[in-house]
Amino acid sequence: MNPTLRFVAALVVLGSTACQAQIVLDPDDDGGCEEPRPETSGWCPPVWTCMGGEWVDTGGACPEPECPSTRPEDGAACPLLDQQCSYTEAVPCGPQGQVTSTCTESGWITMVSYCQPDPTCPDAMPQPGTDCSGWDYAYFCQYEVACDELALATFSCDYATPTPTWKIEGEAPVCGSCEAAGDPSSCGANLGCVWRAPGCASEGETAIVEGCYPAFDCLNAESCPNPGEVCTPKVYDPCFGSMCDACGAVVGVCTLP
Repeated sequence: MNPTLRFVAALVVLGSTACQAQIVLDPDDDGGCEEPRPETSGWCPPVWTCMGGEWVDTGGACPEPECPSTRPEDGAACPLLDQQCSYTEAVPCGPQGQVTSTCTESGWITMVSYCQPDPTCPDAMPQPGTDCSGWDYAYFCQYEVACDELALATFSCDYATPTPTWKIEGEAPVCGSCEAAGDPSSCGANLGCVWRAPGCASEGETAIVEGCYPAFDCLNAESCPNPGEVCTPKVYDPCFGSMCDACGAVVGVCTLP
């Protein structure tokens, strides 16, 4: 037999009117609630009492647990799902600001707003395809190029390659023909050209023929500058002229079929 709590209001008059609430426990009334009783778990678990045929939580109010005094590490255990705690700390690239830690099923997770640092660029224009290791924020680096007319070339450090290498954003100004350059030095003197050596090609791949090529990587026939050319994948040595241990990478080269 589950006892039931019954609330009885009694009016007491003692010189002035007052109202008292009395809780009467009737051990002979099981309340008619169905078993099993609701789940009891989590932070501040409920206290289920059968009242009038329904399970009622009589545990009372329960405050949230206190936030950690310092911002918790991501993944650290937390007691109350969706609880949020705010902290004031230095934000990268900015002044002090508020960061919020949220209790998730995977533990504490803190969302921090990061900004993009200003670009850091070499004073002298780099050679496309050469190593740019150490230039962590090299993007949108612009340099003037004098061919038939003054032009701008935009460089960035490409970290998608086995070794970070300088690449030209968009079309590079080409001063003359890349194919006319017979050695790496004369090829490198032309901004829009890069010297490529053959890399280790797997079965079904074709290694590039060593020589001077346009610096851009074609994607399809429409990106080739001359009519009738197709974009053909070739395997080249990305470590030519630089210290790295990569064997081969693929570049799109415009060729006649």
